Amino acid sequence: MLMKVRFRRVIRVGLCFAGIAALIYLLIRLFVPPSHRRIDLRKYQSNFPILSPSIEPRVTDFEDLFVLVIVSTSPDDKMKRRDTIRRTWGKCDKTNNNYKWKVVFMMGKSLNSDMNEKLMAEHKQHGDLLIADYIDKYRNITTKLLMSFKWATQIRCNYILKTDSDVYVDIPELIKWMLNRGDPNSLYGGVLYRGIVVRDTSHRHYVTKDDLSLDYYPQFCKGSMYVLSASLLPKMLDLSRQVTRIGPDDAYVGLLADQLGISPVGIDRFFQKSLLPYIFWFMSKCELRDLLGIGDSLTPSQLNYIHEVKHASSVSYYLCISLLEKFFLFILFLIILTCLPFLGRRRFSTRISKGK
Repeated sequence: MLMKVRFRRVIRVGLCFAGIAALIYLLIRLFVPPSHRRIDLRKYQSNFPILSPSIEPRVTDFEDLFVLVIVSTSPDDKMKRRDTIRRTWGKCDKTNNNYKWKVVFMMGKSLNSDMNEKLMAEHKQHGDLLIADYIDKYRNITTKLLMSFKWATQIRCNYILKTDSDVYVDIPELIKWMLNRGDPNSLYGGVLYRGIVVRDTSHRHYVTKDDLSLDYYPQFCKGSMYVLSASLLPKMLDLSRQVTRIGPDDAYVGLLADQLGISPVGIDRFFQKSLLPYIFWFMSKCELRDLLGIGDSLTPSQLNYIHEVKHASSVSYYLCISLLEKFFLFILFLIILTCLPFLGRRRFSTRISKGK
């Protein structure tokens, strides 16, 4: 009998340790990326072309820019995000900042001829569109990016900010951050990410083994918003002629940076979450004011709201409760709601017992 009890204890302890070991292994796989060994990805006999734009921004007041902002967008801008950006964070106010920036919108062409005519009218009005002769779809996004980088090498500037039309970026505050970085020649910064190379043919990020032999991407900056030193563009473009293009453009830029020996830098005040549309209205005004960039999937009304918050004269302390604090307050509220019926029953039963 005693042997059986001891045996059961040994089994339980063994299962406990096995469970803990499995949990640790799972956590390591989820949160500790595999070590990266740099390999030469260049195909020396190749000379992949880089498209030139067919429609270029009107180069007026483009001299001595501190930041050239390249916004990835699509021809069919149904939500009018381009106009929202022009009115809000993309408008360079020289009275508030001694450093100039310009915003351009990059895209391909539409299959709809009427849409292309509307783009021409928009460009005639604003002069800030950068368009190339290819059909604008997701699998061409790297083509779009390299086209814009090629054009950007003509512009005299210190930095490139690549972002999307569903993102808000506080350019004056970002410039302050960049000025404190020191060396302006090797910056590649944004929201850091490292993931597996997707082999599922039905996935939009699908990459063949022939195109990229790596199983894990080297760490890179997510494509919604990242900063590059302008001096890196010519090097990246030259390298891109020998490194096979892949679908995810942000991962591709990360590959080029890795080949050049450039390590990405995290910008803590860039905030990008896939759940942002669901948690946006729970974020405090103080949190929004403190961020350098926030995205993605923001609507024009949310872009306008952030701009109003950023430019408000003051914010009440009571509006500065953080998202995390709101979450814990909500949990506390649920606990109180759950406990109240039990407390009520206990008091009721106590009264009955006293009455008896």
